[in-house]
Parts: sequence; C-alpha cells; structure tokens
Amino acid sequence: MEYLRQLPVSGSCDLVDFDYNDIVHGFVNDVLFLVVSGEKPCKDMEIKLVPFVLDRHADYWRIQVVGCHAGTTNAAPSPYFVSIPLDGIIGKKGIELIGAGRSVKILKKDLSSIN
Repeated sequence: MEYLRQLPVSGSCDLVDFDYNDIVHGFVNDVLFLVVSGEKPCKDMEIKLVPFVLDRHADYWRIQVVGCHAGTTNAAPSPYFVSIPLDGIIGKKGIELIGAGRSVKILKKDLSSIN
C-alpha cells in the first residue's frame, strides 16, 4: 500500500473552451497551422490540440482542444495559446475544431485561399 502512495497522482483531461481560432502559414514548406487561444480554468493545466481520427476519409478531421491536469490544481485562470500543423490532418471538406462549449468547422476551400 505504501508503494501506491508514492506513485505520482494520475492526471485527467477534459475538453476546454476556446475564444479565438485562426489558420496561418508557417515559415517552411507552406505548411498551414491552426492557432487557438482562450482562458484555461487552472494555471497549471496543459492545453493541447489533439487530432481525433475516426476515419481517414472523413469529411471533417476533428481536432479537440484538450486540457490536462497533473493532479494538483492552481485554480487561478490564465490565458493559453496553442498551435498544430495541419499537414496530413485535413478531411475531405476541412477540419472541425471542438471545444467544451462549441465547435467550429473550417472548410478546405477556405484553407486554400489563406495567404
């Protein structure tokens, strides 16, 4: 039992709200990046953009905004800013960004017009 008490506390992950999203060009090889920002509920929460694959031929490739706790929580909200390259994770029609309270679909045709 003492061994179990010495193990690190397991974390948990949940969907997190986002306030802003945009698609921008990278500096190398014209790779597009999805940029997302918002306010995370806990200062020590790590925010990630996680591609969610159901089917490689899906109309929209789902990308979830996920926040993970590391066991301890500092309840002070703080801003976050994350990005992910979209190379290889765009569905037939585009992408769908999924947060805790809403989702946004970004059409593939709109991605091709980004300068």
